[in-house]
Amino acid sequence: MRQEPIGSDEAYQSAAMTSLEEIVNRTGRPADVIYYFVPHQKQNLAEASPLQGFTPDLLEAAPAYKQIASLPKSIPELLSSNEIVIASRMVTRPYEVFPVEISGLKEVLDLFDPFCCCIWSTNDDIAITVETIIQKRHEPILHVSTSGVTNSIRPDDVTRTTIKEHVLRVLDHRKREHSAQAELLIAALKKNVDFRALDSDLSRFGHGITTPNETALDAVGVSLLPQKEPLLGDDNQPYFEALQPVVLSMLNHRAAVYSEDRDIAWSAGYELILTSPAILKHFRLLLKGFGRELDAQKRRQVRVVLRQMIGRETYPFMVEEPEAEGILEDPHIKALLRGNLEDARIYTAALSIRASSNFVPVLRLPTAVNNVYGESIQLENTARAEGPTPRRREKLSKIARTISEKLADGLPDWMLKTIGQSPRIKLIADAPLEWMSIDGFPLALNAEVSRIPTTPGNLFFWQSVVVDTVNLTIADFEDILIVRALKQDDPLRNILYESIEVMRSGFEGKVNVRYVDVQNESDLIAAFDEFSGALAIFDGHGSHSSSEDTGKLALPEGSVNAWELRKRVKLPPIIVLGACDTHPMSASHVTTANGFLAAGATTVVATSLPIDALSSSLFIARLLLRTDQLLRIYFNSNDLPYRWSTLISGVQKLQYVTEVIFGVAEALSVKVNHDLLSNLSFESNMRISTGTPGWLEALIGDLAKAFSKKKKFIRELMQAKIYLTDSLIHVQLGNPDRIFIHKE
Repeated sequence: MRQEPIGSDEAYQSAAMTSLEEIVNRTGRPADVIYYFVPHQKQNLAEASPLQGFTPDLLEAAPAYKQIASLPKSIPELLSSNEIVIASRMVTRPYEVFPVEISGLKEVLDLFDPFCCCIWSTNDDIAITVETIIQKRHEPILHVSTSGVTNSIRPDDVTRTTIKEHVLRVLDHRKREHSAQAELLIAALKKNVDFRALDSDLSRFGHGITTPNETALDAVGVSLLPQKEPLLGDDNQPYFEALQPVVLSMLNHRAAVYSEDRDIAWSAGYELILTSPAILKHFRLLLKGFGRELDAQKRRQVRVVLRQMIGRETYPFMVEEPEAEGILEDPHIKALLRGNLEDARIYTAALSIRASSNFVPVLRLPTAVNNVYGESIQLENTARAEGPTPRRREKLSKIARTISEKLADGLPDWMLKTIGQSPRIKLIADAPLEWMSIDGFPLALNAEVSRIPTTPGNLFFWQSVVVDTVNLTIADFEDILIVRALKQDDPLRNILYESIEVMRSGFEGKVNVRYVDVQNESDLIAAFDEFSGALAIFDGHGSHSSSEDTGKLALPEGSVNAWELRKRVKLPPIIVLGACDTHPMSASHVTTANGFLAAGATTVVATSLPIDALSSSLFIARLLLRTDQLLRIYFNSNDLPYRWSTLISGVQKLQYVTEVIFGVAEALSVKVNHDLLSNLSFESNMRISTGTPGWLEALIGDLAKAFSKKKKFIRELMQAKIYLTDSLIHVQLGNPDRIFIHKE
C-alpha cells in the first residue's frame, strides 16, 4: 500500500480539527467533548459511609469512574498521536464526567443536548430505565452496564477502540446536519494510526497508591509490564519504590512537552497532585468512649484499627501483639475494614480521573500526615490567647514548625525533592499539606498550591471530578462585593474599608467596591443573589473549634451555617472569607469554607486559625490592588489567560514578605523605615510576579544584607520566631486553578 507523506497526514488532521471547530462554532456547544454520564438513584446522605462520607451511589459506581479515566476524553484525542494527546491533556479541560440522578437523566440530556455521549449504568435496574430514555433519543448513545442488559455492553468490552467506533456512529448520524465536516472527520478518524501502544519498562502494581498514575498512562497509550508479585511490605520502602519510576516518568513526559512549547508550561494547571486520604474527624472524639460494652481485648483491637485509619506511618495496616490475635475474625473490625476498602475504591477512582484528565502524577502520602491533630489544637488555643506578644508569636512559630516537620517526616529524599521542584501543586487532603516543610519552610512559600479536602466524601468527589472551567475577563473584577456583617459599634467595622481606601490610589482601572451591610441570613442571601460579579468578600466574625460540630459566621442578628445555604443562594465563583476559623485544621468537616464550596463557589480563600483583623484586611486590600494592577500589566504583553490560583499565591507570598521584614526588624530591635521596606518589597515583588525560582532564598540574602547579618542567622531567626505569619493562615480551597482570567 502506498504510504502517504507525513506532511499530508498532518494537513489532513488539521483539516479535520478545523471541521470539528466549525461544528462547535455553528452549534454553540462543545461538540469536541465526549460526555460520560453515570446515573444513580436518589442520594441519601443519611446512608453515607461512616468513615469518609460517600453515599452508596458513588461507592457502587467506583469501577465505572476508574474505567472512564482510561478512555478518550474528547474527539480530538482520537485524531491525534500519543504525544499530542499528552500535550493536549496537560492544558485542556478535565473529563466531562457527571453523576446524574436517574429520575433527572432525561432532563439532563435535553439540557446538555450532547453531541457525543456515553452512559454508564451501575446496576440492571438503572440500565433498564436508561434504555427507555435512550430509545426516545435520535442520536446514538453508547450504553455500558454491569451485566450488558438489553442493548448495552459490558464494561469488559469497552476500550479506546469502542469509543472510536461510537464516535464514528455519532458522526455518521450527524452528517445530515454537518455533511462536509462529518465526512472529513470520519475519514480522518479512520485514517489516524498515529496513536499506538508505547513500550515502557514500568510495572503495573494495581495498588491504590499506584493506580491513578497507571490509569493516566493507560489513557495515553503507555504499555505497562504486568506485575510480578503483589505490592506488599512491613514498611513503606516497597511502596515508595513502586511510586518513584512512574511519577518520574510522567514528569519527564511533561518536561519533554515543555521543551517544545513554553506556552504549555504557563497554561498547565499544576505539575503534581499531593494527596492522602482521611476519615471524618469525629472518629477522634468517638475513640474516647468507644466500645465500653465490649470486652477489654475487643475494645483495644477496635481502637487500634480506628487509630490506624485516622493516621498511620505505613501504607499497610500494622497491628502488633497482643492486639493482633483474632483481630480479623471480629465482626466490628470486619465492618470497619470493609467500609474503609469501599471508601478507598471511590477515592482512588476520583484520583484516577483527576490524574488522567491533565496527565499529572499523583504522590499519595501515608496517612500519618493526619496525625497533627494534637499540635493543631495546641496551635489554635495559643492563637486564641489574648495579645500578639513576641513570646506568643514565637510559641506559634514553634508549634507551626513542628506541624510542618511532621507532615514531611518519613518521606524519602526523592519524594521531597520532587515536591520541592514542582512550581504548582494540587493538594487533595484534610491535612494542611501547604505547611509541609520543604527546605525548612512551608510548601506554600515554595510552590503555588490549592487544596481539595477529602472529607466529606461526596464534596471531595464533586470537587475532584465534576470540575467546571470558569472563564472571566478583567471587566468581571470591576465590581467587587463586600458583605459586611459587623454591628455599628463593632471596633473592627471600618478596618477593611480603611485598608482598601489606603490602597485605592494605586488602582489603575475602574474598580467599584460595593459594601452591603447584612443583619441576618436573609440579608446575606439577598446580597449574594443580587451580585453578578466574580469576587465576593465576607467581612465579619467566624468561629469553629475542635469541640464544635459546625463552623458559623456571626451576623448582627444570629449566625449562619454556610452548609444551610446550599440550593438557596447564587454565589460568584470566588469567595474570600475575611473572618476567623473558616477552615480550622482540627475542626469537623462541616467548616464554613466547605459549606461555601458545597453551595456552589468554585474556590474559597479561607482561614485556618484566628486571624488579626488588620492583617486580614491588608491581605484583602492587597488582593484587590494586585487584581487590578497585575492583570493590566500582564495583558499589556500577553494573550494567554491568567490563572486565579497564581494571583492568590502571589498575594500570599507578598504579604509574607511584608510580615517577615517587620518580624526580623522587631526581633533585632530595628525600626523599619519606608526606604528599607520599599526596596526589599520591590525586589521580592519582581521575583514573585515573574515566577522566578528561589525568591525566598533571595529574600533571606536581601534581609541579611539590609540588617548586616549572615544568611544563616536570618534563616534561623525566621524559622525560630517568624515561621508562622498571618499570610500563611490563608488557604486556597476548591479549584482556583480552573478559573481563567482573559483580557476580554
